[in-house]
Amino acid sequence: MSQHYLVAMTTLRSLLDQRASVKEHIITARPAAPWYSDNIKQEKAETRKLERLWRSTKLMIDRELYTEQCRLVNQLIYESKIKFYTNVIEENTNDQRVLFSCFGKMLNTSAAKKLRTHDCPRDLANKFAAYFKSKVHCIRASFSTTTADPIYAEQLYHEPEFHEFSPTTPTELCSLVKSMVKKSCSLDPIPGSLLKDCFSVLLPVIVNMINLSFRDGLVPVLFKDTVIDPVIKKDSLDHEIYQNFRPISNLRFICVKSN
Repeated sequence: MSQHYLVAMTTLRSLLDQRASVKEHIITARPAAPWYSDNIKQEKAETRKLERLWRSTKLMIDRELYTEQCRLVNQLIYESKIKFYTNVIEENTNDQRVLFSCFGKMLNTSAAKKLRTHDCPRDLANKFAAYFKSKVHCIRASFSTTTADPIYAEQLYHEPEFHEFSPTTPTELCSLVKSMVKKSCSLDPIPGSLLKDCFSVLLPVIVNMINLSFRDGLVPVLFKDTVIDPVIKKDSLDHEIYQNFRPISNLRFICVKSN
């Protein structure tokens, strides 16, 4: 099954290299603002146009037009933010979690990501991996393999067994994928958003991969790899202590959809 996956991804990547060769560009990554509208986008484009004109001509009239357009854009952004957050507050009056999240974004109270003090990122990653691995082993070791309760043992003995999975269908898998967010993992050969857009082409291969996994009763080792991101449990905790971090896993796109 993992071989089918690698062949499909290799074929897709080769097609992309032929039709759209890789080019490097420096971009500024900005999170999508929920209040950002098409009208603001158009007015900002007009602002850039007027700015280029003013820098080209150096005329005072062009500078005044550019300045007035900047005021217009700022006013549109202000009004759009007010309208958006007002609607969020009114619609979630009884939902404290949404309200706290909303006010946190408005006041920009989210703390920067904290990690332990380190000189080498690779060494820090290995230390986190060793800590999380030992934590899992300790949790497993704390479970008792036997029980002295005869009633529990009898219930466990007569528990019905699950012998097989029902094979998935293209319709079922398409419905599942459409409801999922476009997330990616650094282990993916191509971004999850692009793979989702091309999902109809790869659908037969992916359906076959999943059904082979169901038939053989195993998950390929390739799908068991994940990227672990250590996140501090509370901002007030000491970020120099490993115990104050929890592991957040980011699976491959195909692995998430397969599960």
